[in-house]
Amino acid sequence: PLILSRYHWYIYLPQLREQLLAGQQIKCDFHEMMALVSPRPLLDMFSLNDGEARTQAHRVMLHLKLHELYRLQQAEAAHAMLVMGDEHPMTDLSRGALLGWMKRWLVHEGDARREAKG
Repeated sequence: PLILSRYHWYIYLPQLREQLLAGQQIKCDFHEMMALVSPRPLLDMFSLNDGEARTQAHRVMLHLKLHELYRLQQAEAAHAMLVMGDEHPMTDLSRGALLGWMKRWLVHEGDARREAKG
């Protein structure tokens, strides 16, 4: 809750900040919030060693649950996660994945066959 309610740098959920600071439990989880994006494209990139280890491991499980929804909507290709061990900085791996994802969905409208052709 502390990282979600901080007031500097990046504020994750400003609408829920007061509840979190008061120690109130939010009645939904991230996978439920992220589910609102589906079936539109969603890429989440994170490192297992960037922040608290249990939180990052939970994010992997969150995406497995979220992927079930994308599968039910026949939109599996629109959901992706890239999990690394490179801490927070953007590396060549994450930069390449991000640029490839954007090209696939913004230039080729999600069509992997057109993407492969260039």
